[in-house]
Amino acid sequence: MGELRPYPEYKQTDLPWLESVPIHWSLIRNKLLFKPGKELVGEKSSEFTLLSLTLNGIIKRDMINPKGKFPAEFNSYQVVKENDFVFCLFDIDETPRTIGVSPYYGMITGAYSVFKPLVQNVKYLYYYYLSLDYAKGLKPVYTGLRKVIPEDRFLRIKTPFPPPNEQLQIARFLDWKTSQINKFIKAKKRQIELLKEQKQVIINDAVTGKIDVLTGKPYPKYKDSGVEWLGKVPKDWTIIRLKYIVRNINEQTNLKENDEFYIALENVESWTGRINIHSEEVAFESQVKRFKSGDILFGKLRPYLAKVVKSTFKGVCVGEFLVLRKFAPDVSIDFLAFKLRSYSVIHHINKSTFGAKMPRADWGFIGNMLFSTPVTYETQEAIAQYLNTRIISINKCIDKIEKEVILLREFQVRIICDIVTGKFDVRDIEIPQYVEEVEESNIDEDLVDKIDEVMMSEKECEDS
Repeated sequence: MGELRPYPEYKQTDLPWLESVPIHWSLIRNKLLFKPGKELVGEKSSEFTLLSLTLNGIIKRDMINPKGKFPAEFNSYQVVKENDFVFCLFDIDETPRTIGVSPYYGMITGAYSVFKPLVQNVKYLYYYYLSLDYAKGLKPVYTGLRKVIPEDRFLRIKTPFPPPNEQLQIARFLDWKTSQINKFIKAKKRQIELLKEQKQVIINDAVTGKIDVLTGKPYPKYKDSGVEWLGKVPKDWTIIRLKYIVRNINEQTNLKENDEFYIALENVESWTGRINIHSEEVAFESQVKRFKSGDILFGKLRPYLAKVVKSTFKGVCVGEFLVLRKFAPDVSIDFLAFKLRSYSVIHHINKSTFGAKMPRADWGFIGNMLFSTPVTYETQEAIAQYLNTRIISINKCIDKIEKEVILLREFQVRIICDIVTGKFDVRDIEIPQYVEEVEESNIDEDLVDKIDEVMMSEKECEDS
C-alpha cells in the first residue's frame, strides 16, 4: 500500500467533531446531499420485503419462517429503495448502528429516517457517516433526553465533500482495505471456531468414555449400554437416571439478598461454562429461583445454546434455569457439569423440546435421562481435572485470537475515520485487483426485533 501521507494543506471547519479538512474540500449542507423520503407503504405492505437496520447493514427479514415479534400490520412502515440511506436519528448513543445504505427495495419501520441521495457516489457519504457512528460524533447536535436530531436539523449539518473523483478513490480504497481486514478477521474467527470444536470433542470423548484420560487411548473393554443414544460405554461404568443423582430445586422468591447475585440467561455464555455475574439491584417482573454455590444451572430455554454452568456462589436466577443440586455422595459435580454441557447430552435433550419459536426442555424428560458415569468418585474427579486443564489451555488460545480480532476491528475503524476526514491522502494509491470479503457474523433476529420495537415506541413518544 505504501506509506499514507497527509494532504499538503488544510483549512479549519466549524464542525465540532472535525477540526480541519484538506483545503480543496468543500463543506456542503446535507439538504444538498439528501432528500427526505417519507413514503408509507399503506395497504400495499404485502408487496414489500421487510428490512431491518443492523450492525451488518440493512438486511432482509424472513417472513416465510418468521422469528421474533412483528406488528399486526405494516401500514405505517415506509418505502426503502436501493441506495436509500436509513438513519436512526434518536437514542444514537444506545443504538448499535445508526446508519445504513439499502441494497434492497423494501420497507422499514417508520421510526427511522429514510433519505434519498442527491449525489451519484453514495459510498463516500456512507463511509463518512459510518465513521461518525463509530465515534458517536453527532453528540453536539442531539437534543432532549432521547438524544434526538430532528430531520430539519440533520439537513442543516455540513458534510465534508471532496471532488467527485476523489470521493470515488476514497470509496475504492476503503472497500479494498476493509475487505483485506475482513479477510483476516474471517480467518481468525475460523481459528476460534476450530478451537471451540476441538474443545467440545475433548469434553464429549472424556465424559462419554470414548477416551481414557489417564492413557489418552480408548478403554480396554466396552459394553452395550442398552440405551440407543448412549451406545457402548466402558465396561466398569454404570448407567443411572439423572434424577437419582441430582434434585431439581425450585425455591421461588421475589427478593435478592445483598450477598446474592442475579443470573439471567444472557449472563451465561453458550457452551463455555462461563458466567458473567451482576450484583446490582434488579426489579423482578416475576418470581426467581434461589441457588447455592455448587448447584448446576441448566438453561432449559433453547437448550441447544448449552447455557450450563456450575455456580461458585449463591444467588437468584430466572425461571428459565433448572437448578440442579446433587445428593448422591459418590458423584462429582464438576464431572456432571461437563457431562450436562457435552454435545451428546445437549443434542439428546434438544430433540425433546416443545414450542416452535421458543423451544424448551423440561425436567420430566431431563430427570429421566439415563447417564453413563464412572463408578468411582475419584475417576470422575480425574476426568474433570483433566478437562479443566485442557480447556484452560484452549481458552487462552481463544482469548488471544479474540483480542487480535478486536484489534483488527479497531484498525478498520481507524482507517475509515482517518481517510473520510482527510487525515491521509489516497489519491495516488494504486488499488490492486482483489476479491471482496465481507466479515461474517450471526444476526440475532430477536435482538433486531427488539431494536425495531424500541425504536418505534420511542419515536411515538417523541412525536407526542
